[in-house]
Amino acid sequence: MTKLLRKTRTLVDLALAWVLFACSHAFPRSRRIWVFVGWHRLGQREFLADNAKYLFLFASQRAKSAGIRPVWLSSDSELVEELRARGYRAYRERSIGGIFFALRAGYTFIDSNMRAENWQLSGGTRRIQLWHGVPTKLIGYQSPNRTVPSRMLSPNWHARPHMTVSTSETYSRIMIEAFHTDAETLRITGYPRNDVILSPVPDSDIGTTKLPPASGQIRQMLLYAPTFRPDGTNPLQHINLPRMYAFLKEHDAAMYFSLHPKLAGYRPQWDDRFAERMHFIDGGSDIYPHLHMFNACITDYSSTATDFLLLDRPVIYYRYDSAQYELGTGFQECEGDLTPGPRVKTFDELLSVLSSLARLKDDYADKRKRARECAFAQQDARSSERVLAAVLADAGIIDPLQQ
Repeated sequence: MTKLLRKTRTLVDLALAWVLFACSHAFPRSRRIWVFVGWHRLGQREFLADNAKYLFLFASQRAKSAGIRPVWLSSDSELVEELRARGYRAYRERSIGGIFFALRAGYTFIDSNMRAENWQLSGGTRRIQLWHGVPTKLIGYQSPNRTVPSRMLSPNWHARPHMTVSTSETYSRIMIEAFHTDAETLRITGYPRNDVILSPVPDSDIGTTKLPPASGQIRQMLLYAPTFRPDGTNPLQHINLPRMYAFLKEHDAAMYFSLHPKLAGYRPQWDDRFAERMHFIDGGSDIYPHLHMFNACITDYSSTATDFLLLDRPVIYYRYDSAQYELGTGFQECEGDLTPGPRVKTFDELLSVLSSLARLKDDYADKRKRARECAFAQQDARSSERVLAAVLADAGIIDPLQQ
């Protein structure tokens, strides 16, 4: 009976969503009202991160000169209050103000698939898809095991963007294939989140936690940022913590672990002495303001490593499950050209490569340069500015600061 009630409620909610979506077309949309919606959540909390965050911060700074009203909508009241305390316009999604701006927004900015709660009020708005990474793995319609949701049952998944941003011609081709995006809707602007890697961004500390300080003399700061695996396995099982601690101590280094938010529960309870050299970055926080602090990045398949190339620092690809991962997820055809660094499959191999880096041996500088040129048409801190200019042009709005 309970199962039947759940199915009935789901169908009722779906029918109501379609009705609301149809009704939302009746509301006049203002090209000067811009709504931003994030997707990063840890438990019941939402944290400010990714491309929507950095474009929102920049657009808010230019709001007066451009004559626009950027608004952040969130289900998290604490985030809303934090943004308001900093002077930004923010509302809870289900509040009167949140519903009003959702129905009046001429533009709605997202950097993932649109959630149903936002889709049902989006009729008539122009969706701007910022996405959240330059992928080396197959995504969207490319994924070998992807089951495309029904357009009727999951209409938010099929919401077509009015404009999609990209970082290069290479990734534009990937976006077209992965999301069935029209080529004429693509704009090569760079990703707003990468601005903070290359230059300070005001208020980028919102949604970010301070790095735990390392003890003793530190000459190298290493980042380990593995991605989420569909089977939910724990990547920390492939790090020998006592041996890693000994290596870090020997080489005056520290390692910071940044797990995917879905893996936050895997954080181990370790020996207190490890805390001298090994630290966890809160999984419910934005790591991008900290990336410039690291001397090297260890990852597997994460797009964060591609963005890290903008710093021209070594990347190590620790792929202990590469065959299994490729079978389940697949890689882009150009993946080999976009991962310029040593690939290791065992922990011993990882320590060997790290030892080479400690001796300042770096054999991948030329390959990193080629990968950067392929992945990023622009390598500066002006991506938010270019996205803003593209949307203002689409809206027919002139910003005197862009003259």
